[in-house]
Amino acid sequence: MNELKKQVESLMSDVYRTLLDYDEVILTNEQYDNDNDLVWDVPRVGVVTKYGYYIEFAITKITKGGEITGKGLGEDWGDTYSFTVNELSYGEAVNLLGFLCN
Repeated sequence: MNELKKQVESLMSDVYRTLLDYDEVILTNEQYDNDNDLVWDVPRVGVVTKYGYYIEFAITKITKGGEITGKGLGEDWGDTYSFTVNELSYGEAVNLLGFLCN
């Protein structure tokens, strides 16, 4: 069981480490501002505010070193959120990496 745990931890580290090397615009401001259907096809990240509100952001850009920019969806359209690769859940990180690899 310990061996399996080590393998999973190694895989998780590899995913986060790999994302640190990407430098890519996933969705341009023009595409976002024009309410392009692409907005709904890019990876998303969910954030819960200190007041318990859930906000969903479309990931629009990742820069080398792991800085990520997201733009609000739904009622939060137009809001911008900046965060790092390390703040992503493992599921969000795998989803983003899969998107970038296609």
